[in-house]
Amino acid sequence: MEHWPRLAPTEEIVYYEFIDKITDSKQEKFYPKRDGERRPIPKSGAMKVTTDLIRLKTEEGEFLLSKSYIIGHDAAGEEVSFYLPFSERWFKTLFAWTNEYKSSSKQFDRICLGPNGTQIQYLLEFNKDNAKDLFD
Repeated sequence: MEHWPRLAPTEEIVYYEFIDKITDSKQEKFYPKRDGERRPIPKSGAMKVTTDLIRLKTEEGEFLLSKSYIIGHDAAGEEVSFYLPFSERWFKTLFAWTNEYKSSSKQFDRICLGPNGTQIQYLLEFNKDNAKDLFD
């Protein structure tokens, strides 16, 4: 069975470009902030700041969503930020299928017709510990 190729959403591509911008690929660490004389300030890498916490009730249960910013520094030590809304959800692609009879093997083969819609998947169930973790 052939797999349908995965195309990354635009938001995912932009996120990874931002992470590349604030990461030193040689040391595999975030770039530090720099002082007035352009010297690195120790332990000043990137951080995630949560601004909003949303409790969502669906038929499947209760979930948590957040709105956050990632604040980091580029190679020059300048502060840059990236808005990261609802990172606790993703969109599952649904596919259409059909069964086709193959007379040579006298069996049915399941054939993928391609994408047929999306479904939102929530990753973080609502509970006190998960809510606390989002703000810490």
